[in-house]
Amino acid sequence: MAEDLSGGCLIGANRPLIPVNRSGCQGSSRSGGGDKTRGDLAEQVRQGVASGEVQDDAADAGDQAGAETSRWLAERDDATYSRLAAVALVKSRKHNGTTLKRLLDSFFEHLNVKPITSLGYQPTRNALLEYFGAGTSIRDIEPLQADQWRAKMKADDYAEATLSKRVKLARQIFRQAVRWKMLRENPFDGVKAGSQQNRSRQYFLSREDAQKVLDKCPDAQWKLLFALSRYGGLRCPSEHLALKWGDVDWEQNRIRVTCSKTEHHEGRRERYMPIFPDLRPYLMAALEENGFGAAAGEPVITRYRDKNANLRTQLERIIRKAGLTPWPRLFHTGVKRTHSVPGVLCTFQYRRG
Repeated sequence: MAEDLSGGCLIGANRPLIPVNRSGCQGSSRSGGGDKTRGDLAEQVRQGVASGEVQDDAADAGDQAGAETSRWLAERDDATYSRLAAVALVKSRKHNGTTLKRLLDSFFEHLNVKPITSLGYQPTRNALLEYFGAGTSIRDIEPLQADQWRAKMKADDYAEATLSKRVKLARQIFRQAVRWKMLRENPFDGVKAGSQQNRSRQYFLSREDAQKVLDKCPDAQWKLLFALSRYGGLRCPSEHLALKWGDVDWEQNRIRVTCSKTEHHEGRRERYMPIFPDLRPYLMAALEENGFGAAAGEPVITRYRDKNANLRTQLERIIRKAGLTPWPRLFHTGVKRTHSVPGVLCTFQYRRG
């Protein structure tokens, strides 16, 4: 005789299960608030296992009865579920002891992003570990606690854009846990993310002020670095340093930009932008400095390629020399414009993330 899982006894592990009450009498007492008898549920478990529809608490059922049984199994606590597994009604929960740290380690191990992007995800990882604890079972993290995690960060006066970024990444991490059958449901589904735009960090640099900065740049290379950001909208430094003279199509009046940040996404490895009138003089000056004999494979930016080159600090000095106050995101200073060039009609967003 196997011990009852929710109030009575289950008789016969290998034949139809008969619910009995604690006094030993057969009965059809109902589980709290449900509309099925314990016998119905036990019989569904037995039939589900026999048909292969219910293998564990995360199994997908082929019909409504199987789905209901799977949901019922998913709601059982670990002790109850272990009793079912002990009499071979279900398989043991493989991920019963999955901790938050183990989930995060697995997620970041399989993450397919650039190293700099992965580095940007670390604050979210740290925030989850700090709030919930590294050894916490992910099954113990419920939707209410997920909401409270966000509320705590908001109370700590984090920017709305930061909250949005962290909630969306947490949702992605736990969605993967569901896919890996570590969880039945994602506790971060439904948690308000909000907007990732931080308007307080947006800044428009006028043409007049941009020219003041350009006039203080020490050489043609720095002028081009700044012009590519202000007038071309390139991501600095990755897209600047990836630019080669072979990417500059003078005849078609356009530039091919290699998008290292998004190249792992299908169709987003590169984009084309016009050679804007504001940008052309600085490209020409750099080409002239090279003696007009640059090979297609040569980089356009030949200086400041060292990874230790702190372009931001240097640009701050240049801006101050121009009599201006440095703005929050130094290389994000443009506006949205639409341009048409031969073979290309593009809406180009200067301000890039």
